[in-house]
Amino acid sequence: RFTAEFDFRTYDAEGVILYAESLDNTAWILLALREGKIEIQFKNEFGTKVTSGGKAINDGLWHIISVEELEHSISVKIAKEAVMSINSPGTLFKQSQGFLETKVYIAGLPRKVGSSLVKQINPRLDGCIRAWNLMNQGHSGVKEVIQEKQSKHCLVSVGRGSFYPGTGMAAFQINYS
Repeated sequence: RFTAEFDFRTYDAEGVILYAESLDNTAWILLALREGKIEIQFKNEFGTKVTSGGKAINDGLWHIISVEELEHSISVKIAKEAVMSINSPGTLFKQSQGFLETKVYIAGLPRKVGSSLVKQINPRLDGCIRAWNLMNQGHSGVKEVIQEKQSKHCLVSVGRGSFYPGTGMAAFQINYS
């Protein structure tokens, strides 16, 4: 069954956190933010569903987020407390020869997916994710990619207007009158 757990931090109000799909593209799940709150969209052989809830988490603080496919539902937790339990007829992804194979996309969508979402969303999300545990495999696979690219490292401290990777300079001339 599909599981993902990680620490997440952002000031952004909307964007894709994680998208996973079956190898044949017939089933998928989207974890995103909309108006600062968690949103789940998914599709399987029985239909599609969109649900959002919980408190806004785009406050720049670290939040532990977990998504777990249970026998008849998908559970979403923030800080180990359930914020959503979505009824799901059937499993999200079918096993093949005892293995669950999925393609996972972090902080974005594959090009072809945008129009097939149940509810359209701006995929861009400025934020940081750490302490990955995908499919109960720990951070294997993710850690190597992050260590190789400086642009994928989290900033130690952030504030509104911080955008990642945090290098470079921006100048703003804002007239509040």
